[in-house]
Amino acid sequence: MKNLIALTIAAASIALPSARAAELNLYYNFAEVRDAVTLTGGRFDWTPSADVGAFLIPGSLELEYPELLNMTLLPPSGSLLGAFEGREVLLKIGDAAPVKAKVIRADIGLFEVNGQYIQASASQVIFPSLEGVRFAPTYSWQYGGAGGKANLTYLTRALSWSPRYTLTIKDNAANLSAWADINNASKLEYNAPSAALIAGQVNIVANDDGFARPQTAAFAERASSDSVQASGELGGLQTFKYAKPVTLLPKTMTSLPFVNTKATVERVLEYRSGFNPSPKQVIPLQRVYNLKTDSDLPGGVVTIREDGRVVGQARMSDNPKAEPATLNLGADFDLRLTRTVQTIERLQKSAKYKVSFSLTNTKTRAVTVRLSENLGQDFTLEQTVLPAFRKVEGGFTSQVTLQPNQRLEASYVVTYKYP
Repeated sequence: MKNLIALTIAAASIALPSARAAELNLYYNFAEVRDAVTLTGGRFDWTPSADVGAFLIPGSLELEYPELLNMTLLPPSGSLLGAFEGREVLLKIGDAAPVKAKVIRADIGLFEVNGQYIQASASQVIFPSLEGVRFAPTYSWQYGGAGGKANLTYLTRALSWSPRYTLTIKDNAANLSAWADINNASKLEYNAPSAALIAGQVNIVANDDGFARPQTAAFAERASSDSVQASGELGGLQTFKYAKPVTLLPKTMTSLPFVNTKATVERVLEYRSGFNPSPKQVIPLQRVYNLKTDSDLPGGVVTIREDGRVVGQARMSDNPKAEPATLNLGADFDLRLTRTVQTIERLQKSAKYKVSFSLTNTKTRAVTVRLSENLGQDFTLEQTVLPAFRKVEGGFTSQVTLQPNQRLEASYVVTYKYP
């Protein structure tokens, strides 16, 4: 499942001509901007700034209003002077005071002054305003009804986020803390009086051109995980709400805490493989930590610190609180499992093997060892000498806790039938 998280923020929008309260829904690779607007006069125009337009996801723009008649995408003005064709400007001729002039043809610089025609360059023109000038493509809606309040919404690649975790283990007590790394790739600043992280899968059908991540980072010291509350499930998404203001600076990564909880950890040294008829193998055991908390955990990288030392990192998928998260930290340094295979019988349509395992715990502490093999199809198990043996679909698992210097001897016999 692709991991996606949303952040809902009430912020000051600078995509419109004046500052307005906006809501941002921030996901891993994009954000939804929801800006409150007021409609008057039967028509509403929106021209995104260059920075907004650079990250705008095509086809995502909507005006939420019940009586929309049509939407037109108007191209940018060909030139500043061309936007004033047929309108009056001020024209500076020589050292005289500027005079009123009507723009007749912008392409050749033709003006009408007091019933006479004169050619002049655009550098001599003083523009009374920029009304009607489109510096970028402009979206224009016509609507019915009395107008009033509406929402302008669109998706942008400018904002994204990713979670990261630290699992701290000391004296058999464990704690999990998490930070949300929020990336603002735009030149705009967002000031959010409140925020919420929402975990879940959201599919977006759009071209993903990506963007460069900034090189700087800002850490919000004032925000603490005590100000974050899990708000439950809505529409298949999990929500974490912030109670304190959030500021997302331009071209900056801002990190905010969102989880700080006690955890339980089961350490296992694991062998997991498919059936292999090789006569002898010496196999390093994998260090696996099974993590469980009372929080829903969005997927991310977990750094594990045990007794003050980093013992590894692992990537965790989206993990509901009802299930343990499995973290694989790589091979154990010194414990090796010896696996031997004896061919008992091999016929045209069947084969029988005896598989044996041996391992000595050379550590000064007890370890839990788990053996798992996927045997495939059309097999029969017998003579299983495996501790806590459990048959599963396609194979088996076995688990044992070995005290220091204790030795494991285990085996099973498997028969395969061939068509």
